[in-house]
Amino acid sequence: MKMIERVSFEHYRAFSTVIAAFAFFALFWANVSSAADPVEARKDIKQTGVSQQGIIGTWRLLSMTYRDQATGKEEDLWGKGPLGFLTYTPDGRMSAVIAAASRKVSTENVDQAPLEEQAMLFRSCIAYAGTYSMTETGVIHHVEVASDPTWTGKDQTRFVHFEGKRLVVTGPPLQTVSDPTPRVLQLVWERVE
Repeated sequence: MKMIERVSFEHYRAFSTVIAAFAFFALFWANVSSAADPVEARKDIKQTGVSQQGIIGTWRLLSMTYRDQATGKEEDLWGKGPLGFLTYTPDGRMSAVIAAASRKVSTENVDQAPLEEQAMLFRSCIAYAGTYSMTETGVIHHVEVASDPTWTGKDQTRFVHFEGKRLVVTGPPLQTVSDPTPRVLQLVWERVE
């Protein structure tokens, strides 16, 4: 018979904080269903002319920031040097995995780590895969499997353009309940040669 560990108030509070932070990231990265037309929500994005041929390949993450729409201020979402790869195949498949570089585990097996640490590991990594289709302003990821099960079966709209040889990917501006300031998540990728 397995013993159930009693959760203290401190554990509950720490876990609630982690869940709130993860929800904040998910809202930024996810396409909001209440936005009828996410492309319309980003009138500032010009047609990029990005083709499927241009994005095919594997890309390494260089930075992940969010920008305050009102002030233009940018902040690193998961600290400096996040880790990640984004892959687009010629047959219309895609996959993405992103993790904070600062992730640490205090035990040899993550299942043995304290609950707060497991929650931190969950909220500081996102992975998903599926198919994709091109739009005038970027790409739509049609998610088939994801580390966050609420993404499975949903579309993720991304706006893409090139800055030199770098692929810049953003989502629609989003607000959270705790912070109504519209923010845009931006990821900068370089092609893996």
